[in-house]
Amino acid sequence: MSPSPILLPPSPSGADPSDPAASLQTIGQRFLGADVAADGGDARHDLRVRALGPLLLAAGYVAGHEVRRGDIERRDGDDALVLALSRSGDLRVEHDGRTLDVAAGQAIVLDQGQSYAWRWSGGMLAWIKAPRAALADQVSGLDTALFQPLDARGEALCLLADYLDLAIADTASAPFGAVFASHIVDFMARALQPRPPRDRDAWLALVKRDILANLDRQPLSAEVVAGWYGVTPRTLQRLFVAEPQSVAGFILEQRLLRAHALLTDPVERDAKVGRLAARCGLRNTSNFNQAFRKRFGLTPSALRATVRGATDG
Repeated sequence: MSPSPILLPPSPSGADPSDPAASLQTIGQRFLGADVAADGGDARHDLRVRALGPLLLAAGYVAGHEVRRGDIERRDGDDALVLALSRSGDLRVEHDGRTLDVAAGQAIVLDQGQSYAWRWSGGMLAWIKAPRAALADQVSGLDTALFQPLDARGEALCLLADYLDLAIADTASAPFGAVFASHIVDFMARALQPRPPRDRDAWLALVKRDILANLDRQPLSAEVVAGWYGVTPRTLQRLFVAEPQSVAGFILEQRLLRAHALLTDPVERDAKVGRLAARCGLRNTSNFNQAFRKRFGLTPSALRATVRGATDG
């Protein structure tokens, strides 16, 4: 995948291509899907913009401005995620009744599928626009990590900033464009991953909650779950030492309990057993039947027949 050359988006039709206001409006539309209201008419900027695989990147100086993405702007159907990294300026984001201040050295990830407004003081700013799907598969509880200031001094964001600089400087040339894009997405995911609470009980509760929210994912293992929090599988296993089950045991138990609940739900009485099992992350029919019988004393089909008999009777 060969990245496109560094480019500045074309000005709107009929506009002077050297007009900074028109150029800034085009950049605002491409990244945020909204008009940019420059402070005092000052639309100066020295932004370098490029496409890199599925990503859109920008970095450089931009004067103070306001942006508002509301219900009308959201009709464009854009659900991408935009990471804004402040290097020398202050960004204030308003979202869902909250005001979030992002100081120099911090970042924030915005959801284009939601309404928000931002005010930029002016200074050095970097943007990364990525498809939501690219991060949704890597970050557990993604929605809770959005619209939260991130410390750019963290390792993941430091590496992300370095890769962004290299990409903008056109170092990410073919055939390495795909690798650069992949690394940028990986570092974005790591920056968004929740950090383990210091309190053991709170961390254990968080891990269990995230496992329950991802039971249908494949693969789902101690290695995968540990990766959500940037710890080793061994560290995660130690968290479960005092628990009745290991990480793998907990995952299997919760999947079986969910399958049992679905099989006994009258709403699901006509659904195929295999499809219900798959919704619980249990895609191997033979293993599912064996584990289910061991746990509940009868096969899934037998349980389904028992429930139907009791209902029909």
